[in-house]
Amino acid sequence: MYSPECEALTKHCEGKEYIKFDRTPFYIEIAKLESRLREAVGFTQKFKMTVAQMLIKTYRPEADKKQEV
Repeated sequence: MYSPECEALTKHCEGKEYIKFDRTPFYIEIAKLESRLREAVGFTQKFKMTVAQMLIKTYRPEADKKQEV
């Protein structure tokens, strides 16, 4: 296996067989988590934020204001 972005990963995986896996179930669960979080904290507008950004905005609003400067 070769990854041009990460030499450490390339070395770690050297000689190992590539294992194909489906990330779809993981992404479905992340989408469900995001939906539950939006509902729980009252986000109703459309916006582009990661789950991490939503958590910071909700639970550490002072950190969010620092990023606006």
